[in-house]
Amino acid sequence: MQRLFSYFSEDGDSTVDMLLEDAAVKCLKPGQVVYRIGSVCDSFLMLLAGAVRVQLSSPRGRQITLCRMSPGDYCGLTTSCLLGRSTFPADAISESHGEAVAVSREAFHRTLENSSSFRRYILEGFSMNHANFIAKIEQLAFVPIDTRLSNALLDFHKKGEDRVTHQELAVELGTAREVVSRRLKQFESEGWIRLSRGRITVSDRNGLQQLGAIR
Repeated sequence: MQRLFSYFSEDGDSTVDMLLEDAAVKCLKPGQVVYRIGSVCDSFLMLLAGAVRVQLSSPRGRQITLCRMSPGDYCGLTTSCLLGRSTFPADAISESHGEAVAVSREAFHRTLENSSSFRRYILEGFSMNHANFIAKIEQLAFVPIDTRLSNALLDFHKKGEDRVTHQELAVELGTAREVVSRRLKQFESEGWIRLSRGRITVSDRNGLQQLGAIR
């Protein structure tokens, strides 16, 4: 834990060392709800291992991925809730087995007040989260669905992942599954991908890259 968050100890900040020593480590399972929309944020989470997806759902069942946490990250929405004393505005779901450091609300505020390195970590991370949210809004508002879908497929392909469902892509892009299915059929007819049950194989990466570059 200390090695992953070595950022805190750059200035020899004993306040943060004490915070991490007293923090609890939570084990996460795939599909586990870390925070549910409307829940009270009673702790500050920093991810040690795994991946956590933060998503928003509409009353009609539409979903959109707002951001993801990777090891070393924390959730900007959780920080916002702790600072503003509000409830969590989305759902945070673990995508894999993982671990997270849980710091109590009281310890979070105490360390934020007393530690310059912790304040810097929070402010820099909060700024990055804000920029990512703005970029997400820009994508939704101004980038065509074909472009966003092709880029999403290229990202999965780069990670060596081809087992992705139409629904998972719809959640990633903030659109309906039917829209994704129609576009994938069109992509297949162009020869850019091959569709099979539970699998999407990229067969023409250059074709997708050209489409992904269109704005």
